[in-house]
Amino acid sequence: MKSKEKKFRKGMVAMTQIFILVIGIFAFTWLIGGITSVSAGGDEINLNDCASGFSSGGKNYVGVCKDYGTLKSTYAKTQCPIDYSGSVYIANHCGGPSTTQYCCATPKADTSKDDSESTSKADTSKDDPESNSLSEYYDEFYGLLSNEFYDEFYGESLPKQKTDGLATTGDNAGKIGVSGAGNLESNSGAGTTLGITNYVMGPLAAIAAGYAANRIFKSLAQSVGANADNSNLLQGIGTGLGVGATLGFGFPALMGQLATFIGGGLTPFLLATGIGAVVGIVVALFTFSTTEKGTVVYYCNQWQPITGGKNCELCNNKEVPCSEYQCKSLGQACNFVQSDPENKGEPFCYWENPDDIDAPIIKPNSDVLTVGYTYSDPEAVSPPDKGVKINTNKGDGCLSPFSKVTFGVTLNEAARCKIGFDKQTSYDNMGIFMGGTDFPRSNHTQTLMIPEINQTVGKDNFVSVSVRCQDLNGNSNPSNFVFDMCVQKGPDPTAPIIYETSIVNGAKVPFGVTNANVNFYVNKPANCRWSFADRDYDKMENNMTCATEGSQMNLRLSYTCSANLTGIKTAEKTSYYVKCQDLSPQNNTNKDYYLKPEGYTLQGSRALVITEASPNATTIYDSTSPASVTFNAKTLGGTQDGKAMCFYREVGSTGLYTQFDNSDYSSNIHSTIVPLKNGEHSYSIKCNDRGGNSDTQVINFNVSIDNKEPLIARAYYEDNQLKIMTNEKAECRYFTSSTIQCNYEFEDGDPITSYDQINHLAKWNTDEDLYIKCQDVYGNQPAKPNECSIILRAQNRNNL
Repeated sequence: MKSKEKKFRKGMVAMTQIFILVIGIFAFTWLIGGITSVSAGGDEINLNDCASGFSSGGKNYVGVCKDYGTLKSTYAKTQCPIDYSGSVYIANHCGGPSTTQYCCATPKADTSKDDSESTSKADTSKDDPESNSLSEYYDEFYGLLSNEFYDEFYGESLPKQKTDGLATTGDNAGKIGVSGAGNLESNSGAGTTLGITNYVMGPLAAIAAGYAANRIFKSLAQSVGANADNSNLLQGIGTGLGVGATLGFGFPALMGQLATFIGGGLTPFLLATGIGAVVGIVVALFTFSTTEKGTVVYYCNQWQPITGGKNCELCNNKEVPCSEYQCKSLGQACNFVQSDPENKGEPFCYWENPDDIDAPIIKPNSDVLTVGYTYSDPEAVSPPDKGVKINTNKGDGCLSPFSKVTFGVTLNEAARCKIGFDKQTSYDNMGIFMGGTDFPRSNHTQTLMIPEINQTVGKDNFVSVSVRCQDLNGNSNPSNFVFDMCVQKGPDPTAPIIYETSIVNGAKVPFGVTNANVNFYVNKPANCRWSFADRDYDKMENNMTCATEGSQMNLRLSYTCSANLTGIKTAEKTSYYVKCQDLSPQNNTNKDYYLKPEGYTLQGSRALVITEASPNATTIYDSTSPASVTFNAKTLGGTQDGKAMCFYREVGSTGLYTQFDNSDYSSNIHSTIVPLKNGEHSYSIKCNDRGGNSDTQVINFNVSIDNKEPLIARAYYEDNQLKIMTNEKAECRYFTSSTIQCNYEFEDGDPITSYDQINHLAKWNTDEDLYIKCQDVYGNQPAKPNECSIILRAQNRNNL
């Protein structure tokens, strides 16, 4: 219904535009094409008269050449006697070198008429008031063009005379096409030149006029703020006028003899007008174009294998065992078993339920239906389609325009579902996946924004959403499952509702930021304003930039209003009061500001600072490579008293920062372990809080890898003790059993006393061997578990 009405309105607009176009082209070409195609009564000028003649009383009679010097233009109307009707003032035909000599010349008699007709025509031209009136019209027209115009365009002045009730212009007649209707016969050299010029200069002048009309109409359209359609129309008219006027000049000149034979002097005038109008209409229609705004939605869905499972077996009995990924890529109904007893325990891919020919069974899902709504039996669904009607719990059950409703379906098997508006013919013809996903599942949900009545998809005051599903074997529903919703009739009395914002209410903003760009998402096209105080909409000082056309609905199913909120203070909360007014004639406006009682708020913050960062300016020793180095950071300030998240990156790297292992927005103490090789290192540590504050510190340190066991540098007697010295800090242990010897774990040995981990003291015992193992602070000890660092036995000092 809506589509037909829209086409009808477009048709009416197009017909009106064409009508205006026809009138405009007809009027323009009547003026331009007609004027340039008028003949001089169908007669040629008799230039032979300039060979003889006489003058009397200051008048220049037929054939007399006379030099008038620079006064030629001034005396142009007075040099030929009025007794010789049809005479014209001719220059450059007196045979002399001067271009200021002129003579009078009479028109040749029309051989197609007898002398009495010519005499009658000559006699009546003076007495015919209509002819004289038309002659005066042409005088006025060429007077408007002015002699200066022709001096510039043709290089000489254009004198005028009234002849036969029609305006002619002497030897310039051929240049501007006024004698075109009678110039096709063979003439003397001068006459032939004039005829050729007639075919060239007229069309060139018309082309220039058409181009000027095109540019003028374009400028006019821009100055009055015309939309793209009307601007195209005006430019089309200008182009059409140019083409029409050009043919109005040229075609009658080419067909002048025929025109004169059929209808006399006015026939070329009418031909010029008619031809110019018709061609102008055709050109304008072919150059006229219309534009229509719309929204194109692209869906990026994941790739899906073919339905069914006829190719599942291709995954089995290959050199490389089948994987689950390979199996499921061969068909939507392929199933994978990691170890199949019937296939020697190998992975196996098979077609699950190959005999399935039944489409999914669709039922409405009450669990996801928006609160305050119910399902009921449909009123407008006829078999074989099935479905339900969605109602509100208020009034007649119809939904309010611009309200959101969520509904869904449950299925007896995993399937993909699509939706469409109005009645759909098949699953394949439907383009929108329910819920925006093509992942097969047994339940699907959909959220809709209910449109106004004049924008609704469907008919009357109903919105119908059809659902069809297709299972993994490619079985789809032969009929629709329909969700019917009626929309409240009449003007929408509800005020706009702000659903959400791009920056959450109460959000913390970075230190030093005094303004924020915030999007407010409104349920209907509206204009919104904001203020620092709660006041009426009309008194709010700041306007927002809002989407006000139906096609501008965003993916949130709402309309965006953007505001630049200013005046944010450091470490303080700033409140903004927002109100919106819809575009209906009622100007519905929300009475209360957005989010009571403080309005929409933004919280300023202090700077975030890293107070500690380590290791820095030190050396890290380790026995293995890479060494495990612990990074530490401590933060203060920001939006949450130092609570932040920290990251690290090597200085000079262009890669991404890596998050600390032990760091989140719940603490101001952060740590992580980083594996590093031997050498110097420089790292950047960066911490951010939830408000967008950040701080960065650089740490520099050295890693020294010690992977060698400690060595016994010296062993000797001192103060009745065995003293052992190691080349590095270490711990030493021993065993005395001759059967075990060095075959013991370091932790199982008896410790040797040391006061600095370099000097180690043991009892001086001459009766036992000491099987000693030493381990440095990095855990380095003899490489083999049956090796010792040293084997010692004290001797009796009396024998030394």
